[in-house]
Amino acid sequence: MKNITVAYLDVLGQTMVERKKENTAEFPNQQAENYENDLTAAIRLLESGYDVDAVRSVICEKSPMTKLLPDVRAMALYTGKVMENINEAWAERASRTYLEAAESYRRRAAAESEAAGLQRDYRIGMAMILKDGFPIAVVNQVIRQSANERKADESYFQTLFSALSDGHNRYAAIMAYAGGVMSSEADVYRKFAREYMERTNTTVLTIDDEQKIIEAIYRDYMRRLQDERTAYQKDPARMMFLLKEQVQPILRKSIAQASPLYIEPGRSRETYLDETFLCACESLGLHQRDDDAYTNIKGQSRSPDGRTAARMLRSRVRTDIVKRYLIALAIAAALPDSTEYAALILAQAQEALSREDAIAMFDVNDLGSCAAAYMDAMHRQYIEKDFVNPDMDIAAMKELVLGGQYTPDQIREAMMNHSPNQIFGGADYFAYIQKLADQELVRENEKLSRYVVIPRTEMREDFEAEYQYQRRKMEGRIRLPYNITMDTKIVKALLNDGVESRNLSPMLSRYKPQNWDRDHPNTPYGSYVVQKAEKEEREKRAAQEQSIVRQRTTNKTSDTSA
Repeated sequence: MKNITVAYLDVLGQTMVERKKENTAEFPNQQAENYENDLTAAIRLLESGYDVDAVRSVICEKSPMTKLLPDVRAMALYTGKVMENINEAWAERASRTYLEAAESYRRRAAAESEAAGLQRDYRIGMAMILKDGFPIAVVNQVIRQSANERKADESYFQTLFSALSDGHNRYAAIMAYAGGVMSSEADVYRKFAREYMERTNTTVLTIDDEQKIIEAIYRDYMRRLQDERTAYQKDPARMMFLLKEQVQPILRKSIAQASPLYIEPGRSRETYLDETFLCACESLGLHQRDDDAYTNIKGQSRSPDGRTAARMLRSRVRTDIVKRYLIALAIAAALPDSTEYAALILAQAQEALSREDAIAMFDVNDLGSCAAAYMDAMHRQYIEKDFVNPDMDIAAMKELVLGGQYTPDQIREAMMNHSPNQIFGGADYFAYIQKLADQELVRENEKLSRYVVIPRTEMREDFEAEYQYQRRKMEGRIRLPYNITMDTKIVKALLNDGVESRNLSPMLSRYKPQNWDRDHPNTPYGSYVVQKAEKEEREKRAAQEQSIVRQRTTNKTSDTSA
C-alpha cells in the first residue's frame, strides 16, 4: 500500500478531475467543495484498506480545509463531521458500487419468473434502491446496460427512470413526514403509511400493505366520527355513505399524490384505486354486497388471479361472487373451460387461506422442528400485518438460514408444506424465495463488511452510552439480526479510541445474545468479543506490516536494477 498521505492526495486529485468531467463541480463555497472531496477521499481510502485512525489523521493534517479553518479544534470538528457521514455516503461514492449493483440486479433478475419488462425492472429497481441501498443513478446505469442488451428503446428508459425517481421520492416523503398537522391530502397518506411501515418494519410496500393503510385511515375516521356523533355507532349504512362521499374522494387524491404503488408503470391507475377501495371496504365489513362489483373490473387486476381470489375471500366476499369473478376472468382470457378454471383457482385460494389461518393460530410449543421454526417466523410477521405475502417468506428464510440449525432441504420442505404463498408459486416457488433471500443476505453482509464505526469524541467518558448509540446506528443501517460481528466492530472502534478492555468485558455481558449461556456455558460473552476484536486487530496489523516489508523489498530491488 502507498503511504497514506500520497494515497490521499492521489484520490483527492482524481476526485476533482472526475467532478470536472461530469460537470458537477458547482458548490456554494470552497468549504462545501472541500467537504465533498474529503468525504469521497475518506471512503476510497477505507475501501482500499487504510485504517480509520489513519484516514482521520490524514484528513485532519493534510486537507485543504486546514487553510480555511482557524485552529486545530475547528479542524478536528470538521474531520469528525466527514468521518460521521462515511456510512451514509458509501454506496454513492465507493468505486466498487457499480459492480456490486450489477451483481445485485443479476441475482434479483435471475429469481424472477416474469419476463423482462417495465413492471419487473421497476420492482427490481425499487428493491435495489430501498433494500440494497444503491443510489438511484447507479441503479439506472445498471438497468440501462441490461436493457440495452435486450434492445430496449429510449422511451422504455424514460418511462422506467421517471417512475423509479417518482417512487423513490414518494418513499422519501413518507419517511420524512414528521407528524402533527396534516396540511394536504398527500399528508393523510404519508402519516398513516409511515406509522404502518415503522410498526411492521416494512421497507417496500405491496398491494396488501396499501389496503391495510387505507383500512387504518378508515378506522381512524370512523372512530373519531363515532366519538363525536354516537348515533352513527348504530347506523352502518349512514357511516358507509359518509366514507364513500367524504373520505374516499380525499383518499383517492391522497393515494394519487403520495402512494409509491399508484405510479408503478403498466398499472391501470383508476382500476387500481377501485380494487383497493373495494377490498378495504369488504375487509372492514362496510361494503354493500354487489354481485357485479368484481365482475365489472374483470381482466384489469395486475395480481395473479389466485392471489386476487384469496384477497377477496379474506375480505369476506362470498364464494359464489368470487367464482363468478374468476369465470369472467377466464372468459376475458379466452380460456377453454372457464368453469373448471374458476373451480381450480378457487380451491387454491381456499387452501392458501387455510394455511394462512394455521399461521395466524400457531402456538409456540416446540421449536425443535424446522416446520415449527418456519411457522413461528411467519406467525410473528402475521401478528404485525394480518396477512401473509412472499416478502414474509423471504424474511423467514433469512432467519432460518442465519440461525444455522436447519439444512436447505429442511427449510424447503417446511415452506412447501406450510407457506400460503407457495400455493400460487408452484414447484419453483422455493427457488424464487431462496434466490431473493440469498441476494438480500449477500448485500447486507457486503454493507456490514465495510461498515465503519466512528466513535464520537465527546462520548469517550461514557463508553456504554457510546456502545448503545453505535449499536442503534448499525441496526438502522444493516438489515440483519444483531450479531457478534457487529459487536466486534464496535468493540474494535472503542478499543482504538482508548477504552480499556477490562471495562468493556462486563459491559458487553449485559448485552449478550439470548441463548449465549446455554450454547457457551464456559465462555463469558464479554471476554469472548473483546478477545476476538483484539485478535482481529493483531492480524490486521501483522498483514499491514508484511505489506510494508514487501513494498520496501520491491523498491530496493527496483533501485538495484536501475
